[in-house]
Amino acid sequence: MTGLLSDLESNQNTILIVAGGGGGAGRYASSEFGQGGSGGGIAGSVGKEEESSQSDYVGLGGTQSAGGTSVHGDAGSFGQGANRSTTDNYGGSGGGGVYYGGGSSINTAGAGGGSGYITEAGKPEKSYMYGYKVPTDNHNFTKTYTTDNYSEIPTRN
Repeated sequence: MTGLLSDLESNQNTILIVAGGGGGAGRYASSEFGQGGSGGGIAGSVGKEEESSQSDYVGLGGTQSAGGTSVHGDAGSFGQGANRSTTDNYGGSGGGGVYYGGGSSINTAGAGGGSGYITEAGKPEKSYMYGYKVPTDNHNFTKTYTTDNYSEIPTRN
């Protein structure tokens, strides 16, 4: 099958593997910005804020069962992150993922990352997901490890 991931919600058995996308950064000026959350694993990570007063403006990471949300932004949905609020000029859009994408953010806060996915069908015994500073999980078929390392070159663990 081809097309948008969000179009496969009723055909989830055709999805083999998806890497969760990172959330968008929020930016106000050249010196004020928040980082988007990392994508991948059982859940994407929460966006980061520039100032502690903006902590409720960040987008939460998407999970295997629900889209990431935020107090002031929108929620991610199946296969896609939430769009940045059209009423706020500065927030970030949520990262895409499966099952669900990350929530959007406002002001200088970052948006949440999307969750990753590996199918259970024919899955090798040692399959698991890695994500940069994402929540960990030790269950079969959703096992997720977090790491503080990153590289432009793919690595094997």
